[in-house]
Amino acid sequence: MKKLILLLLIVPMISFGQQNTTESDFRNGYIKGFKKGYCIDDSFCNPPFSIEVPLWGKMGFNTYSDGYNKGVIAGKAKKESTSIIRGGNSSISDKESSSSKGAYENAGAANTSSGGAYENPTTVIQPNVDAQVGQAATAAGENYKWWSEQKEKEVTKWSVRRDENILWKVPLEETGQSGIIRVGDLLFLSIMRPVYDTITKRGTDILALCYNAITGEKVWQKEITGVTESLYMYGFSNSSSPTPVSDGKKVWFINASGKIVCFDLDGNIIWERSWTPISKLGDIVFPFNKQYEPILHKNILINVEPEPTEDANEGYNPNWHYLVGLDKDTGEVLWKSNAAVSHYSTPIMGKTKDGNYGVMVARIGSAHQVPEKPYGYSLVNIENGFTIWDSELPAKDFFYNSTWNEDYTVWIYEGKLYVLDSNTGERIKEISLSENVTLSEYDEDKKKYIKQVKVDLNDQNIQVIPNFYSNFMKGEFYYFLTIQTHPDNFQGRLANGQSVKGPFYSVARVNLNSNLVEYLEVPVDIDNNSNPIWRKLIPSGTKNSRGIDVAEDRRGKLNGWFRCFNANPFAVNFTLYFTLENGMTYTFDISASDWDENALISLNDMGVSGTSRTLSHPLVIGNKIYHRTAQALFCIKED
Repeated sequence: MKKLILLLLIVPMISFGQQNTTESDFRNGYIKGFKKGYCIDDSFCNPPFSIEVPLWGKMGFNTYSDGYNKGVIAGKAKKESTSIIRGGNSSISDKESSSSKGAYENAGAANTSSGGAYENPTTVIQPNVDAQVGQAATAAGENYKWWSEQKEKEVTKWSVRRDENILWKVPLEETGQSGIIRVGDLLFLSIMRPVYDTITKRGTDILALCYNAITGEKVWQKEITGVTESLYMYGFSNSSSPTPVSDGKKVWFINASGKIVCFDLDGNIIWERSWTPISKLGDIVFPFNKQYEPILHKNILINVEPEPTEDANEGYNPNWHYLVGLDKDTGEVLWKSNAAVSHYSTPIMGKTKDGNYGVMVARIGSAHQVPEKPYGYSLVNIENGFTIWDSELPAKDFFYNSTWNEDYTVWIYEGKLYVLDSNTGERIKEISLSENVTLSEYDEDKKKYIKQVKVDLNDQNIQVIPNFYSNFMKGEFYYFLTIQTHPDNFQGRLANGQSVKGPFYSVARVNLNSNLVEYLEVPVDIDNNSNPIWRKLIPSGTKNSRGIDVAEDRRGKLNGWFRCFNANPFAVNFTLYFTLENGMTYTFDISASDWDENALISLNDMGVSGTSRTLSHPLVIGNKIYHRTAQALFCIKED
């Protein structure tokens, strides 16, 4: 194996020491100290977010230590003179009291070093026993397998349009696609840089956002610039697609247009790294389909980046994409994967039977002619980027999550699932998605479900295509949504003897052991009388919170049942969550013995029908859900 030549990025570190005597040093020290003093005898308190800082330099106090020491005294005095008051917002519901001590709701205050009283303070987050990744709560769950377990009963039912189980709601200044993570009392997510005109439909920059998880108050925001343009509202990816990650002390945001920034929890930049995402190779123009999610493992932050055209490393193809393992504390390159990865796909982390951690990557084949080959899967060692195994597979538009567990990984091609041994990459079998299936469909005339067994969908001229990024695996079961034929084209295709996509608006469950394929049709909406609506296109809204339509591509107005990059599905305990582009979020009981109407728990909306839009997965923590649309951020709590 040729030796990997690493181009180590020398990243300047921003010092937060006490040598400088600027107003910002004094201010930062005072705020840190105030929070420490306020919470000095209560590790579960929440200090005020709004802190009035005295004039800098008054009576000779001008250093970071001066500010910190004065802040401690002031914070203690404030705590003694008043009860705890959380930062509020007049538009935020007061349904939850400030004394709540639920899971993930309390971040600790600053700690002091042993070097002397209140000198060189460092931010410390109290351990979260329920956190799944480091000390941060994410939908990806432990080891990024996209399912997790918790003691609390998870939320399964809500309605924004009927204000059912909505704890609070705050507007977002612009559309965005990232997921949401929680660290202590803080939520992190990103949006596109706000648009205030009716012309702008594309951009390169995002805002990194931090909110109070209890009240919904915005704590801070930081702009992260990029270089490669994306559409603002798109049925696929945009600059804000990657979800932040955190180890409980720092948080990393990725702008898919070309920059990573590491912040401390107060929003101070620790390091940043830039690259140039590819938008064109020769005459080939690539849409902005960058669907990867960052992965944080121990000290390694993993991103997907193209090999530069100039000064390419030996053994690497210029403009092909690879996993890049970065030192999470400095941004320096630790390794680059030997195996290439298509940036349209979502690499997934997991663990083999022998306990080794790896990342499954895909080279997808595509009408857009993305260059990475050979098509198929590779399992990459997460510690060094070396390839554990390769498996060359037939491919066309593999726009899916590279799901795997200790036994299986699954590849999708031309109406079949290719089941592979995840430890070796060897093919085990193929499962037809059309032959000998079980089909549960709703009969509107009879007002009930009709179940059929041993159905051959080919006889009904139905072509099965799993919807993009809707695939999820837990244990021996594999789930996905079915892509639909647009209603405007449906009758014409049937009349011409052409196949239509289906089955109708269905969620599939495949038993990878028995080969049983089951389809369950689901309603597409609920009317004002709580009656289900079937087989109808419920469009997505394309306006931001200021009423400006920021969609350029017509596909941004579809609903998630057609070609789009829906949010990643995930499970908590035995509840599976699917969120569609139009905001409709389905919950299913995956412990159900039969995949029929009894497995559907609820269909939940994120606003008035036809006005909502999201390509973001929600975050479930204890008895709460944090969810977002293009217009707002929500906290949902089931009574």
